[in-house]
Amino acid sequence: GWEAEYHFINNEGPVFWFVTDHAAPLRRVIAVDSSQARPLVAAMREIIPETKDTLQSASVIGDHFVLRYLHDASSRVRTAHGPKPHDCS
Repeated sequence: GWEAEYHFINNEGPVFWFVTDHAAPLRRVIAVDSSQARPLVAAMREIIPETKDTLQSASVIGDHFVLRYLHDASSRVRTAHGPKPHDCS
């Protein structure tokens, strides 16, 4: 069976971004450089770490990630430019 879920967000050249629950039950964003001849897990680089809230979805607008989290039964939107998300509320 599957060990983890991977949801494609976007890519820039050979670098692909995914939301995954691999080693992060509440999900995180990783980058995988497809030009590297390595197994997937070895090629992963964490971009947005797992938080105490569940990451429900992610997209890219310009050079920002737009992240939707589940927090206390309501959705919260955050943006990230680099590895640190910021609340939009």
